Amino acid sequence: MQINKGSCRTKGNFSSVSQTGPALIKLLQVSLPMLILHGHADIVIDPTVSKFIYDQATSQDKTLKLYPGGYHSILEGDTDEKI
Repeated sequence: MQINKGSCRTKGNFSSVSQTGPALIKLLQVSLPMLILHGHADIVIDPTVSKFIYDQATSQDKTLKLYPGGYHSILEGDTDEKI
């Protein structure tokens, strides 16, 4: 069950990314393997933010997995078969 069905989604201008400042810079410098999971239907943070982080990250071993129909809490409310 998705609780946040309002219109508070972060827009494609990456406003939430730009507000993280030094933390984002450090995240992009991570050279360890990186796995990014994001619900494609997330209305809190646009999935393009995760794509931006994936594209900019320096790690050579990185994976971005977008879950169709998944929300901000990608495992919340899904049946065991979908997980």
